[in-house]
Amino acid sequence: GLGIDYSTFKWSGFAQIQHYLKQDRVATSRGVDLETPTAGFNIVNAGVRYDWAGNLGESQVALTGTNLLDSEVRYHTSFVKDKVLAPGRGATLMLGARF
Repeated sequence: GLGIDYSTFKWSGFAQIQHYLKQDRVATSRGVDLETPTAGFNIVNAGVRYDWAGNLGESQVALTGTNLLDSEVRYHTSFVKDKVLAPGRGATLMLGARF
């Protein structure tokens, strides 16, 4: 994977990409496959945050996006990967305050 983080006094952000290779070397026992092959995929995540201080304390607002390519994600180590995908594209908006 590869990622970058950036921050200033009030702003911060990040972007990252992770590449998962295909897995076609599967465990066998007595000639029977004990697991199934898994295709490779990429995941891109990014986010931005703004912090500010006011009379009552500190506040922040953040927006984060996950799996922005909406890739079909099947982790090879998952026992349910053939039936259930990992979550697709998502976004989170957060507002926080400390006082």
